[in-house]
Amino acid sequence: MLLFFLITQIFLLSSVTASELSQASIAYNYYSTSDDFLIKTSSLKFSSNRRELFWPYDEAYEEPILDIGFTVDKNDGFLDGDEFNGVRLAPFIAKKFSSDLYLKGGFLYNHVKRKENSNERVESHIGAQLEGKLIKDEKLFLRLEFLEDYLYTQFLFPGGANKFLTAKFITSNILYTHVNEFRWNSQIRQTYYEDNNDSLNIDSEYKFHLGSNGQWLWLGAGFNYITSDRNPVEYWSPRNFFSYSLRAEASGDLTDNLHSGFGLNVGRQKEDESEWGSSIYLNVFLQYGNRNDFHTVLNYEKIESGRDSSKWLSDQYTIQLVSSF
Repeated sequence: MLLFFLITQIFLLSSVTASELSQASIAYNYYSTSDDFLIKTSSLKFSSNRRELFWPYDEAYEEPILDIGFTVDKNDGFLDGDEFNGVRLAPFIAKKFSSDLYLKGGFLYNHVKRKENSNERVESHIGAQLEGKLIKDEKLFLRLEFLEDYLYTQFLFPGGANKFLTAKFITSNILYTHVNEFRWNSQIRQTYYEDNNDSLNIDSEYKFHLGSNGQWLWLGAGFNYITSDRNPVEYWSPRNFFSYSLRAEASGDLTDNLHSGFGLNVGRQKEDESEWGSSIYLNVFLQYGNRNDFHTVLNYEKIESGRDSSKWLSDQYTIQLVSSF
């Protein structure tokens, strides 16, 4: 019944503004870690006008118009042998004021339940999501987001699943680039947890463009710094964490309809008073079809970190089908 209602809304909302193509996508995501956490997510997304201010679609409509849409996520997770489930509904309304300014606002409704032995716990939460994007002189790209959500949607465990903890996330992204020369990209995230813990996460990188014009090939270095008031057992929140890495990324066309790319970080890291350890981040994708039309994307992400004889791993697989109409 819910699926029928959502499909009906897609057709109704797609006719609200006909200046820009509407876009809908379905996705399935599988995420697992070496400490016995697993979550499977099925998603449905719709927007009455497809938008990407930082990477516009072909023939993007430049006049100010209103966007309406939603995201629905169904999550099924397993932690220490226990099962939890969640449904997340996120309707939004947004407006593209110009080719340089885009504002978006909405709310999140989460309904979750957890089964532990013969007991079942059920609760709901309503949060907010606000986002703004700004471009200056086609060189400086700014993004600011406020999000209030469950920790499990951010892969923060075990407290995100066995206690259904929430947090407020304030994220800012800054990208300064000279096309085919260099780019500086940074993200700053301040997190306010409901248990009165606060954390600051800063990730910054500088990359040089390699190859000829039109080739997407970048090489550089970056660092990640995290500091928190406390280090609780309910989720990973180190008092002090620092890592540095060599970073590379590339993408290109394999055939007329097949596009592929990867991102790779290899570095060293140190958490609190522990010894220095190693870290690897890998992201690979394969896309079939034109981004401006119907296309399918396969994505794999791997994170590996460790020191001495201990090691932590995560694997994430995603398939997504996207259609513009």
